[in-house]
Amino acid sequence: MAYQLQQAFLSAILYPEPLPFQTLIAHLMSHSNVQRSRAESVYNFIKKNYPNQLAMKLVNHVSSAKLDELTQASVKVMLLRCIQVEESKSVVKKLCDAVSELASSILPVNGWPEPFLFRCATSDYVTLQELSFLIFSRLAGNVGEVLIRVGKVLHSVFLKTLSNSPNLDVKIAAFSAVVKFVRCLASLSDREKFQEVLPLMMRTLTEALNCG
Repeated sequence: MAYQLQQAFLSAILYPEPLPFQTLIAHLMSHSNVQRSRAESVYNFIKKNYPNQLAMKLVNHVSSAKLDELTQASVKVMLLRCIQVEESKSVVKKLCDAVSELASSILPVNGWPEPFLFRCATSDYVTLQELSFLIFSRLAGNVGEVLIRVGKVLHSVFLKTLSNSPNLDVKIAAFSAVVKFVRCLASLSDREKFQEVLPLMMRTLTEALNCG
């Protein structure tokens, strides 16, 4: 790797100032093929060799910056792509934090790719299932009033997961998401609809206690 690229990724990762990383993000969206290609080389090198640092940078960048729509779109694509391919569970959870931060800031205005999260929740991959409920749980705590509009779909997903998933981690994540979501419901009738989920939650709790 050329010296300039080495300096670029070291700056983006090691410097506490946000400017180098913001510059890297901007170059990833550049119309210049040369500039974008160089930025992609740096980004891929960081992702391969410094995944934890990259995740933390993304979290900090999303939570501390007021991002314009173009930057939001770019960061969103990177986060969702990273989540789908990342193998480290600790890194995935950090990425979930970043996704939740970004989604919380843009959901009320521009919407969020909810179909992506629902696809994850019903995916064949356990990691994607778990992360979707981790994100739903965080979103319910931050912008629960926005998620209420997809309450019927969430109810169905929660019910199916707690009934059929063979993976305890997935069910625990769904359990937590149900608790956070129900707390957002102001209507008693809406809360009562989740009564049928309660026995499944108790079964999950019992299973977790027995495994502990």
